[in-house]
Amino acid sequence: MKMSSSTMTAAILGAGAAWLGLVATAAGWRWTSQTLAGPAWEDAWLYTNMTLAMCLFVLFPMMLASVTFAGGDNRRSCSFRSGLALLAAAVPMLITAAWLNQTSVPILMNVSAIQIAFAIFAVGLSMWSVEFHGTGRIVSLGAAAGLFLLPPGIALIQAANFPWLIGGLWGRWLTLFPAPIIQLACHSALNESTVGWIVGAYSVIGMTMFFHGIQWCEHRISP
Repeated sequence: MKMSSSTMTAAILGAGAAWLGLVATAAGWRWTSQTLAGPAWEDAWLYTNMTLAMCLFVLFPMMLASVTFAGGDNRRSCSFRSGLALLAAAVPMLITAAWLNQTSVPILMNVSAIQIAFAIFAVGLSMWSVEFHGTGRIVSLGAAAGLFLLPPGIALIQAANFPWLIGGLWGRWLTLFPAPIIQLACHSALNESTVGWIVGAYSVIGMTMFFHGIQWCEHRISP
C-alpha cells in the first residue's frame, strides 16, 4: 500500500464502519438472544459507535502496519492523517445516529472523547508494531483485536457458568475494555472521573507506543 492511498483507505474504513452500524440497526440485529421484531433504531447511537470502535481496534492498526515508509517522520505524519480521516469520515453517520436517538450532549461529548482516545491508542499501536516482524507483528495486532472482541464473549461465559462472579470487582473488570466501555458510555452519562481515567489511560498508552515507535524507526534508518 502506498502512503498516498492510506489516508483514503482510513476514510473508507471510518465511513464504512459507521454505515455498517446503521445497517445493523435497520436490519434489527440485537446484542442479546432476545428476538424483537423490526429495526433497532433505539440503539442506532450504540451500534454506530460500537462498529467504529471495532474498526479502530481490529482493522485500522492492521491497515497502518501494512504501509511501507521510507522513515519515521513519514510514518508519523501519515498515521496522524489517517486517524483524523477515519474519525472525520464517520462523523456524518454518527450525527445521524445521535439525531435518531436524541442523544444528550453529555453522552455525546463523553463518547466522542472516548473514541478519540481509542484512535490515539490505535495510531500508537501501529507505530509500536513496526518493531516486530512476522509472527511478532501478527501477535501484537491480534492482541489489539482480542482487546475488543474477547471480553464480551468471556463475560457471557462468566454469566452463564460462574454467576457468583458477577458483582464487586469481578463484575467490574469489563469496564477496562473497549466494547463494554462504549456500551456503558452510550447508555448513560458517565461521571467526569470515569471518563477521565478511561480517556487518560488509553491516550497515555497510545502516545507512549507512538513516540517509542518513532524513536525505533529513526534509530533504524540512522547511518
